[in-house]
Amino acid sequence: MDTTKRQSQPEQPTWRDLAPWEGTPSRGDKLLLAMIFIVPAFYLLTYPVRPFLVAEQPVLLQLLVGSKAATGAAAAYAGIGQLPLWLVVVAGIVGMAKFDWLFWLAGRKWGLRMVELMTGGPSGRRKWADRLQNLPGWLMPVLVVASRLPGMPGPIIWIIAGMNGMRLTVFLVADLLASALVTAAVVAAGYSAGEHGVALIQVIDSYALWISLGLVFAIVGWQSWKQSTQAKKDQQDQSTKNAQDSTDSETSGT
Repeated sequence: MDTTKRQSQPEQPTWRDLAPWEGTPSRGDKLLLAMIFIVPAFYLLTYPVRPFLVAEQPVLLQLLVGSKAATGAAAAYAGIGQLPLWLVVVAGIVGMAKFDWLFWLAGRKWGLRMVELMTGGPSGRRKWADRLQNLPGWLMPVLVVASRLPGMPGPIIWIIAGMNGMRLTVFLVADLLASALVTAAVVAAGYSAGEHGVALIQVIDSYALWISLGLVFAIVGWQSWKQSTQAKKDQQDQSTKNAQDSTDSETSGT
């Protein structure tokens, strides 16, 4: 009885089960998936240096991370004539949209399996994605443009655009348009701030070292807390499993 019960328990998913491809992956498959996971890791690693770059090299920070704060800072410098406005706008658009095509390509190659990987399995978002993939083709560019709005799951929308057969050129036009609209709004706010915005940036620059150290400690602390919480959860699950196995053994013995 105990053996039968253990056999009926679902097995933990392996990496092979979670991988978005079927069969043996090609080198291109592995490279694409690696790049998709490297992107958020890269953004996370840049947090400690952002306070320095936002004051000293805001255009470089725009290109690296597509940060709205960097775009606003660069626009403030443009407002007092220290940077060309066209450069701030171009850097903001390119920095914001430069990696989005990776998710479109993943959707084209792997479809819903990539949605499952991004959302942690066939959850409510998977059902949401199922509905979205049946939308008319003309509506997908509208969704791509709207993907830049606060609260919109941009990467999921870009994946669905790829798996719906949206052409890369159409996707890029819609994505760049969305990035241009957001950049224009942020640049307008930063440009109008002018000297006041630059003064605030210089204050940030004077405390950049402490801000960076604070971000490092915050990231490390968050990771430690997350690992500790997961370890406690695993320990509780194991204790519950052991208690259940003990109960089953006593029941089968009687």
